[in-house]
This record gives sequence, C-alpha cells and structure tokens, in this order.
Amino acid sequence: MTTDAERRETGRSMQRFFHFLFKGDKTIWFVILGLMFISIVLVFSATSNIAFLSEQRGGGFYNPIIRHSGHVFFAFMVCLVGSRIPPKVFAGMSRLLVLISVVLLLLVLLMGVERNDGKRWIEFFGVEFQPSEIARFALINFAAFRLGKADYKEKAAFLGVAIPTAVIALLIFIENISTALLIGAVVFLMGIIAQANRKMLTMTFLGLVAAGGLGLAVLMILPSSMLEGKGRLATGKARIERFFKSTDEDGESKLDMNNKDYQIVQSKKAMARGGITGVGPGDSEARYFLPQPYSDFIYAMIVEEYGLAGSLVVLALYIILFFRIAIIAGRTNSMYLKLMLMGIGLAITLQAMINMLVATGVFPVTGQPLPFISRGGTSYIITAAYFAVLLSVSNAAEHEREHRIAEAGGVAVETEEVPEIVEYEDNDQDHR
Repeated sequence: MTTDAERRETGRSMQRFFHFLFKGDKTIWFVILGLMFISIVLVFSATSNIAFLSEQRGGGFYNPIIRHSGHVFFAFMVCLVGSRIPPKVFAGMSRLLVLISVVLLLLVLLMGVERNDGKRWIEFFGVEFQPSEIARFALINFAAFRLGKADYKEKAAFLGVAIPTAVIALLIFIENISTALLIGAVVFLMGIIAQANRKMLTMTFLGLVAAGGLGLAVLMILPSSMLEGKGRLATGKARIERFFKSTDEDGESKLDMNNKDYQIVQSKKAMARGGITGVGPGDSEARYFLPQPYSDFIYAMIVEEYGLAGSLVVLALYIILFFRIAIIAGRTNSMYLKLMLMGIGLAITLQAMINMLVATGVFPVTGQPLPFISRGGTSYIITAAYFAVLLSVSNAAEHEREHRIAEAGGVAVETEEVPEIVEYEDNDQDHR
C-alpha cells in the first residue's frame, strides 16, 4: 500500500519531470497546447470533404487528419527543442537570417511556385514553404537585436532597421500585400516600444501614411487590366473595392452572393447558424461550401460549431498569450529579450485578430491563416518555431529575473546556469 510520503515523492518527481520537459513560461505552454488541441479538432471537422475524396481515391478517410496531426506533433517537438536554445544563438544569426530572407524572396519572384495568381511559395528538395514567414521572424529578430543596443535612439540605429524592413516588405508586397503590411506594422511598433529616435519615427509614420494613401489611390484609379501579371496587386484591388462597396447608400448589402463575395457570404452564414452555443462539433454546413474552411476561414467554422462561447475561448487564448508576453517582457532588463518577446507576440496576435476580423466581414479578405489553428504544413511548423523562440526567450528572462533576485538577497542561484543573452559591443553594457 502506498504511503503518504511515497505519494508526495511521486508528485514531486512528476513535477520535476514536467519542469524539465516544458522549458519556458508555463502559461505560454498552456496556450500552445490549447491551440494545438483546437486545431486538431477543427481541422478534422473542416477537412471532411478532403477526407471523402481521399477515401474515394484509395488513400483512406483519415489520411488528411493523420497528416495534420503529424504536423502538430512535429510542431510540438520544435517547441520542446527550440525552448532549450539560448537566445544568444538567434541574436548571433540576426544579420545572416535577414540576408537569407532577401535571397529567398528574390528567388520566389524568379522561380516561385504560382498559386491563385501569385507566387508565395518556393520548393527545395520537394518541400514547399513561404519565405515571407521566414522573413517575418528574421526581421523581428534583427530589429530586436539592433534596437536592443545602447545606441537605439540614434538615427543610424533607426536607419539600420528601417532600410532592411523596407526592402523585405517591398519584396513581399508584390505577391502578398497583407503580410508585407503586417511585418511593417510589427517592426514599427517595436521601434515605439524601444523608444527609437522619435523624430525619425514620426517622419516614418507620416511618410507611411502619405505613401499608403497615394498607393491606395493609384491602385484604385488604375484599371484592373493594367495590374494583370503584377503579382497579387489586381487581387488586392478587387478585394478592397468589394469591401468598401459592400453596401449601397441605404445600407443594403451589395455583396455578390455567388461569385466574387462568395467566401465572405458563406462565412457570415456560418456564424449566423452558430449563434450563442453553436450547432455542435462536426455538424458544420459551411465546410461543404467555403473554399478553405480549414485555413483562411476556420474562425467561421469555430463560431458555427461552438457558437459565440467557443469563439470567445479562442480569442481569450490569444489575449492571454499577448498579456503574458507583456508581463514577462516587463520583468527583464534586456532590451533584446524585451523586443523579441513583444515582436513575436505582436506578430502572432495581430495575425489572429486580422483572421477573425476577415471572417466577420469587418476587414477585407487577406488570406492570413489563424496562427496554430489553421491547417498547414511548413507554415504550421514555422509558426511553431516562433513559439519555440518565445519559450526560449521567456526561459532566459525567467533565469535573468531569478539571478537578480538571488543577487539582491545575497543567495546563490540554485536554478540552472543563467544563459548569456547577447554579447554586445562595449557601448552596449547598459542593456546586457
């Protein structure tokens, strides 16, 4: 018979095991596991059409969900392994990753895989991926490293971030307008958080507003025929036009129910059917009509099957993630760690908010998936890499905090060795 002492020892052993297994902030791990579970359940329901086709072709009904579950498991392993990598490794690769991103983005324009009238993917050794996803992390990492230096208020530091951002955003803009704007917005917000050169930030903001307004005006004036063959510019123009012309002067809907506005119409129908409590798991009708119910419009599936209550749970996970990141960032003195945390947090949560706003018809259709929920291959794994870096940085931030507390109390640190964050130049001592 097991004694109380043995049960307590077993409990402590399990606690030590989970502490060893799950490095990094436990709240972030809770969000990761929650999103993974939701992803498997939702994608299983959303891919029923693909499953039936797979079965008819002799591939097996469960093949699509087995494949997605494999991606989820691999993403879980990426998080486990990546959480153990010291942040200084990412900092040391910041310049190299930006250079690689630029090269990959140029290769996409020259030899990218074309889908839906756009080149966003590139194939190496039979594996397809989107370089824009790699570029997003590379740019966040580079901006955090550069702005994390002691000279972050200098114009040179600002330009050192602004120029690579402009180059990468422009290369992405040709084929993926929404991703380019999202990347630019995240880096700009990082500059505000870092208190970069205020004059340069103000000039950049005004310049972006002016350029954006001019670019939008030109895009709307030019006939669609002139934009054909210019990447996704024609598609972007059409989506913006449909969004702003969705109602007439009396407020009545002008949506094209069967053609151009088919996706958003079906998405709104799905959410209307969901109501407060939803129609129930696996009982969605939208999955038979939405072109990509498991990707761009998976939030509509969530509302339809689980209602407003289910959609609020998903929303809450992203909000919890962001505020937890903000709390951890506030506890570290390292500007690099602070900016990495906030940059990745902004990238994930902003993309999630945009996906939700698109599904509800509040924002023009962009093609942004719901992070860590939408079905994907390499895109899902790359998102896992973002989370892995988040765990790595949160782990280093926690060790830094424990070390400061121990030093202040004159107590030796009993946790693992405090990782070296970044090796800066001599003028960077204040931010180590």
